Amino acid sequence: MVRKLKEIWADSAKRFVILAFVFGTMFSFGVIPWQTPDEYSHLNMIGQEIKNEKLAPTFVSEMNLEQDAIRRNSEVSVNHALLKQAMFRPAQYSRNDVMAHGITIGCIKHLPAIIGIQAGVLLHLPVYWVMQLGELFALSFYVFVGYWTIQLAPAKKRVFEVVMLVPMGLHQAASLNYDAVLLPMCYLLVAYILHLQCVDAIKWKHCIATVVMLAVIMYIKMPYVLLALLLLALPFEKIELKLRNRKLTISYPVRFRVILIILGIIACGLFFYVFKDSYYVKVLSVCVTNYKQTLHLFHATWNNYRDHVITSMIGTFGWLDTALPVGFPYVVLTVLVFITMTFDKKPETKISTGTRICLLGTGVLMIIFITMSMINHTILITLYGVEDFSIKVDYQKAIYQIAAIGGLQGRYYLPMLLPVLLGVPESIQISEKRYNILYTIFIIWVLFISVNALWNRYIV
Repeated sequence: MVRKLKEIWADSAKRFVILAFVFGTMFSFGVIPWQTPDEYSHLNMIGQEIKNEKLAPTFVSEMNLEQDAIRRNSEVSVNHALLKQAMFRPAQYSRNDVMAHGITIGCIKHLPAIIGIQAGVLLHLPVYWVMQLGELFALSFYVFVGYWTIQLAPAKKRVFEVVMLVPMGLHQAASLNYDAVLLPMCYLLVAYILHLQCVDAIKWKHCIATVVMLAVIMYIKMPYVLLALLLLALPFEKIELKLRNRKLTISYPVRFRVILIILGIIACGLFFYVFKDSYYVKVLSVCVTNYKQTLHLFHATWNNYRDHVITSMIGTFGWLDTALPVGFPYVVLTVLVFITMTFDKKPETKISTGTRICLLGTGVLMIIFITMSMINHTILITLYGVEDFSIKVDYQKAIYQIAAIGGLQGRYYLPMLLPVLLGVPESIQISEKRYNILYTIFIIWVLFISVNALWNRYIV
């Protein structure tokens, strides 16, 4: 029995399932309802996606946990009498007020949570347990996709495992936020592209799977579609597509990469033309034409918000009002880099230098674009006091009227963390046995500290 448990624990994918589900469940229960950022907004989105906009208002009216008094006030925790009532008082809502009245394509964003919520509604559970079911279904999706991701990864499984166990990632995974779908899909896409480098032939099924993943990612949050740049690392000479009994292959992969880049540039040009009125395009255009001011804003942002971004990427929970101990996120980030650099006596499949460059380049570009995407938010809040996207902004002037780029949260950068770390070469040799011992101590310590911070913030 002990030997069997050791074998399970030595398997990165199985170990991830245990750790992610156990601690993710603790995150789910540790953060009380209405204390996850934008939770009400995501419930509103879910209501629109299932064609029932009564969902969010009904849940709020039935379960009041004095959320406004707790939110962003670290000195106030939950009223235990209200929490007990929310957990055990019979449901008062009408099923018709919260059941799905239809379905839209938008359900892709919150599908696991929607299934959990609707299951809870069918059982007529109290709102507290309906929302918990939604979170647990979202967490289960994250764990399932995470297991599949590690299984697919041909190299550096350690990195995939530890990145997917970053406390902030688990916090989002165990919530109603669409990040519970977005994050695992981003991780899966990276693993899948690396996996395709090792297959004997890239066929239609591989192409379709890649396009589907990219489409889901782009639909949820457009800037993350830059992960498509990783396709340049594919071994194009392995492409074998059958079309009416004819096998289509690529004889000159280098030439094909050049053609792909040219087509990508043309596609970007068409995108900018079609979406020229989108604030994404307008901000990008003004940043390029005013590159000196853009560099100044990036420098000011780094100086002013560096600590906030790094700490909130590892763990500043709730409404950014529950921070981990001072310096703790930097320790975690340092260990992440260390883990990335380790390898066993029998190294895994190597990631080529070209692939590393592609991974690092993609990660850096994503960091730049995600940061730039918040310029519009900063302009609206700074100059107009409200984030109203219908306001017509003169970006050529506005970009000079802000001191730095605000509104950034570390969790926005989680999908970029993986490609950047994967681009770091291995240089520290450590046996698998010793690594497993050190890793186990480290990750349990990290997750225990995180759960303890949540427990003391919301429950005690």
